[in-house]
Amino acid sequence: MRHWHTITLVLILISVGLLLTNAGPVTPMRALGIVAALALLGLVFIIARGLIGDIWALLPVVMLGFAPPFLAYGSHELAGISAALAILTAIWTFAHFVQHPSRLGLIIAGVAFGAALLAHPLGFMTGVINVALAFAALITSIAVDWKNSAPEMRRHRFLIRAMRYARGTCAVLGIGLILVYLFYAAAVPETLTVEDTPLIISWLEGNAVLYPFGAYLLRIVQYIRTLPTLNAHVGTAFALTLPLPSLGLFAIALWSGLSGMLRAAFEDVIAKEPLLVNHIATNPVGFALQLGTATYLTLGLFAPNGKDALMLILPPLTILAAGAIKQWFIVIDGDLARNSLLRVLVLAQNIGSISIKALALAVLLLAAIITVFISAPNFSAYMNVIGTIG
Repeated sequence: MRHWHTITLVLILISVGLLLTNAGPVTPMRALGIVAALALLGLVFIIARGLIGDIWALLPVVMLGFAPPFLAYGSHELAGISAALAILTAIWTFAHFVQHPSRLGLIIAGVAFGAALLAHPLGFMTGVINVALAFAALITSIAVDWKNSAPEMRRHRFLIRAMRYARGTCAVLGIGLILVYLFYAAAVPETLTVEDTPLIISWLEGNAVLYPFGAYLLRIVQYIRTLPTLNAHVGTAFALTLPLPSLGLFAIALWSGLSGMLRAAFEDVIAKEPLLVNHIATNPVGFALQLGTATYLTLGLFAPNGKDALMLILPPLTILAAGAIKQWFIVIDGDLARNSLLRVLVLAQNIGSISIKALALAVLLLAAIITVFISAPNFSAYMNVIGTIG
């Protein structure tokens, strides 16, 4: 069957949709949450397909779609699921714009950035991620092209490239800020009387033109003031609210990712190949997901509600985990085989290893899905065996 992965995706979305609708009566707000949840799964598939292929892109869809925290938020938390969708969209669209610059891509990235700013108080961190990604992409692209550029042309050529990256990034950030301005200008009265605010916010709120920015910054400050000191709530939510088979999949991904990093670092030292530079230059989307996951994981360590922070981390984390699990299936490079006998031995080793790994992967996925169906529709109160014992 030519497009069986597309049919499988549709069946997964239907199954997840049934789980979401069975969690209680469907009100208009819940219907919007369900639509946002399914859109988030579709976006995860699109991003993963560009990174790891059509077939493997189904893996993060299953890992996220059958995660109890995701189902709980998709059922009852429109704001949480919308924030996760907006932030992931902002990170991905800007990374796609960096990789494939175009005027339409710039506009889409700018609108997505504005949506992220409005969707969550910490949405402004997507702007920091975008700036960091643009700078990394600029430096790595210069490093890759350095050897093939004439010395007398390097300064002029790379200055033009830097200006192009700077203009594109500023344009995206500007479009997002314009959307924020328009939203708060329509939603907030001109005169705000708020005590104990930073001086710049008080000045912005008192300005007849800039007061919408003051209202937006006040929202961020008020949210940050609610953050407690460093805690382990997001780690606790991750360890206790995901089924044990799902934790097993993340454990495999962690082992594969760490071993791959060590192997790449070793090869980098031995072969003196700039693997990290090439990775950023050729895969800005994957690097952006890594930046986003690390950023919101760090911020999540201070979050008062671990589940809220977990929802921002799970979508990109499942995509990265699926990529690591795919690498786990690669046993040995066939190009290393120098003769026919060795090729046969390598093939036998690959077939044997992949069959065992495929069985383990299938068992973990099936067990996670069955666990979720058994626990339905009480996703908000779900805790795995570790949490139940604790």
